[in-house]
Amino acid sequence: MGLVDRTCDAGMTDTPSMSANGAVLTCFAACTVLVLGFAPLLPAALIFVAGSGVLAARAVRRGDLTVGPVLGLLGATLAAEFVSAVASGEGTRLRMVVGGAAVGAAAVLLVRLVGRLSPVEGVGEVIYGGLAGSVLGWFGLRRVGTGLALAVVVGAVLAGPVLAHARRREQAAWAHRAPVAGSPELPPFPHPAGRPTAARFGGRVEVTPVLPMVPALALGTWLALLWGETFLRWYR
Repeated sequence: MGLVDRTCDAGMTDTPSMSANGAVLTCFAACTVLVLGFAPLLPAALIFVAGSGVLAARAVRRGDLTVGPVLGLLGATLAAEFVSAVASGEGTRLRMVVGGAAVGAAAVLLVRLVGRLSPVEGVGEVIYGGLAGSVLGWFGLRRVGTGLALAVVVGAVLAGPVLAHARRREQAAWAHRAPVAGSPELPPFPHPAGRPTAARFGGRVEVTPVLPMVPALALGTWLALLWGETFLRWYR
């Protein structure tokens, strides 16, 4: 092992407390119930809101999104949508849900390809795009497009704070690493040329911060879920 990881626990836990996260999720869930009322989509919407809050916080902390939790949330949401469609006698909405999922996943994949980001490393984000599209697809493809457009706007607003937070965490981790005798000297922060590059330390790979898509997608989808028609009328 070339380097000893001496990252302090305090430096890696500079995120809001679980109680604060819970309070925020409760507010989002309460707004969802108030706006949607007893609509057939409400159970799936609440599952999406709760799961997305957890995934978004994880994406901001880690800078990536593992596939397992996203697949679990996708499965739970699709199951709730299926039950709601059958119970309400609106089985035709299932085709719209599948179409929305395809559009959402394709849109996120396209963004990664255009941005020259690895599609393989972003599988979790692509699946989450499908999840967001499946929820909005209940209302049709126009609502999916509205959610994606709102996600772009939200992403532009969140880019500064999210990247600044990620950069502070990266700098803190960098500062607490020291070379072992005989190992090469640590390069200065940031990485040369300011591009996202990887360096291996003690068997682990550290990468300069990249803005995760999930927080913007989650918030844009939530806004479109509750007020999508209002945004469409305002735009027209």
